[in-house]
Amino acid sequence: MTSSPKNGKFNLYKIPNTWDDKVTIENSIRSSSYINYKSMYTPSRAFDGDPATAWLEGVSGAGIGENITVEFPDPITIDRIEFMPGYFDEQWYKSNNRVKRLKITLDGEASYTNFKDIMKKQAVEFEKRGTFRKAVFTITEIYPGKDND
Repeated sequence: MTSSPKNGKFNLYKIPNTWDDKVTIENSIRSSSYINYKSMYTPSRAFDGDPATAWLEGVSGAGIGENITVEFPDPITIDRIEFMPGYFDEQWYKSNNRVKRLKITLDGEASYTNFKDIMKKQAVEFEKRGTFRKAVFTITEIYPGKDND
């Protein structure tokens, strides 16, 4: 098992009047793996809005192919997704692996995005608004950390 954060936060930005702000997605989030340490690194941590928490995949190595899946009860429409592709803590950011390239699959349609190796939120803007019920975020490449795999 690895102890290094691979993914940080995902914020889904809704189009006004298309997604009820009170929709709870925590029970609809799952991942291919995660580190189960006091419930600190579960996949729902990727969506909790707290930059001090993160989803940590739980396989040995770089975590290539590990993913988070979110399923909404009703279709939502977005025009951007904002990411924090690493563990956003000055002490741990460069020590741990960070996501460099991510596959984003919305209802079966895949696209890829690359992230800069900076500790700042990075947005993926869609050319046209996307409506979907299922989103899968898959790690395809990382920036290696200094201390952890």
